[in-house]
Amino acid sequence: MCISKLYEEIKEEIISIRRRIHSRPETAFMEFETADTICQFLDKYKIRYKSHIAKTGICAYIGDESKGKTVVFRADMDALEIEEKTGLEYSSEIKGVMHACGHDIHIANALGICYVLKNFEESLQGCVKVIFQPAEEGAGGALPMIEEGVLENSVDLCLGMHVSPSYETGTLYFKEGALMASPDDFTIEFIGKGAHGAEPEKGINPITVACDFICGVHGELSKKISFEENVFTVCSINGGISNNVIPDRVNVSGTFRSFSQNDRKLCEKTLNEYAQSVCASYDAGYKLTYNYMFPPLINNPEECKKLKTFATSRIESSRVKELEKPLMTGEDFAYFAQKYPSVFVWAGCKKEGFDCSLHSSNFVADENVLDTVVKLFSEYIIEYLKI
Repeated sequence: MCISKLYEEIKEEIISIRRRIHSRPETAFMEFETADTICQFLDKYKIRYKSHIAKTGICAYIGDESKGKTVVFRADMDALEIEEKTGLEYSSEIKGVMHACGHDIHIANALGICYVLKNFEESLQGCVKVIFQPAEEGAGGALPMIEEGVLENSVDLCLGMHVSPSYETGTLYFKEGALMASPDDFTIEFIGKGAHGAEPEKGINPITVACDFICGVHGELSKKISFEENVFTVCSINGGISNNVIPDRVNVSGTFRSFSQNDRKLCEKTLNEYAQSVCASYDAGYKLTYNYMFPPLINNPEECKKLKTFATSRIESSRVKELEKPLMTGEDFAYFAQKYPSVFVWAGCKKEGFDCSLHSSNFVADENVLDTVVKLFSEYIIEYLKI
């Protein structure tokens, strides 16, 4: 049975589904219509599945765990709170919500893999779990799905991928070991004393306190943390609503990206100590909230090398590339990689005539990326289960 022929059979249908999902985007843990669309596809092709995992998640099952190894392939489902400006004929119909990160492409890829593998089900020497995960953006749906048993029993390999318009369509990017950082975030509420803008001596201006903190915090952190390996960014400052009123409070928020658990703890400790020091000089108060988000995503070196070698044997070697350095973006596939040997791959989806990035209101993906990823991952899973 030819994988390329099976892909051509399903290509038009999964692209149609992708466009329907793109036009009806749903945010984290609200992917009800998206989940229904996925389930309809699985029902149509008699693929077993369990739904309503971590609210909207789905796990499809192909093959038999008792016959051999188990491979997991994961795709995320959620969209972002972004107003689409692409002008595509299948643009988002939901105001202020858009598939600006390619998760609709990820779903189409996973559905294509389901279809191909279903046609090999009787000969598969093991089991494949295709996981459709909610809430990759921000909230994180991977851990809730794992806690609800989606990885129950033994798993031998977890696979995942993400499209990028920064790379040419059909190219695959691999990185052994550290791939993506932990995306911690923080908010500091600076607490002053409100007063009339004409009488600042009667108040404590939290805007001044916040600005003092922002101007000095990077330098303070650099005494303890290397910024060759970490990223710290203040991304918002909010406070005050009038041009003649000193507010009581100001919020400062941002993110810290790292591959080191020790540096994450150092960052929280330093933010706390420095905020305390700055506030003391103004007689102000503060409240720090530091959120430890996903762990770093670490590819299993051996499994990554195997998949890269396999890819080189199936597509032009010029389209199989190595990332020069880890990325500072985060990805909750990291929770899968913490538990079992895992490989996460970046796939180019640059659309000719479009210049855009992920999380952009102008994000457009070249659907031809599916020609590469559906066939490659399907074939690799089949070959892996033979070993």
